[in-house]
Amino acid sequence: MAICMNLSGLKRAVVDEIRNDPTVTKELGDTATSTDPYGQFLFDHQKNPSAWDKPATYLTVQLHIPRVSEDRKWLVPTLELQIISHEQHLTDSSSGSEPVFQNRNDYLADLLTQKFHGRNDLGSFSPLLLISDTEGVLENNCLYRKLQFETSCLNSFCEDRG
Repeated sequence: MAICMNLSGLKRAVVDEIRNDPTVTKELGDTATSTDPYGQFLFDHQKNPSAWDKPATYLTVQLHIPRVSEDRKWLVPTLELQIISHEQHLTDSSSGSEPVFQNRNDYLADLLTQKFHGRNDLGSFSPLLLISDTEGVLENNCLYRKLQFETSCLNSFCEDRG
């Protein structure tokens, strides 16, 4: 397994995969432009729902390193995908969500789980494994579904690589 030299590369690869998926971008109602290549509903950081100006669905991609192995040789990054929908946008069927009985957050979570669970071709990492799928309510009439995928890689900062 290769050494983790660029964790942000994993994040960029995931954002690019999402950006290039027409089904996911359709559900977000998102379009990329030359001045906004990731569109207006996909973020590589947390989005504050109180700053929204209209009912919408946002997808955030974040990367955390909550754990390092005891011998400090392995990093255990967690990729967090958070789908946040205003309650008026959650069940809006105008985008054509399939199947129609699912809410937008559940449908997007299914698509993203199918897309990323088990993947190991997004950098020098072990396969991404879904370890958590939770939902809840945020402020400002917003509901979320949070997916967490765990992976591992050799720690490039470990002094003793023996």
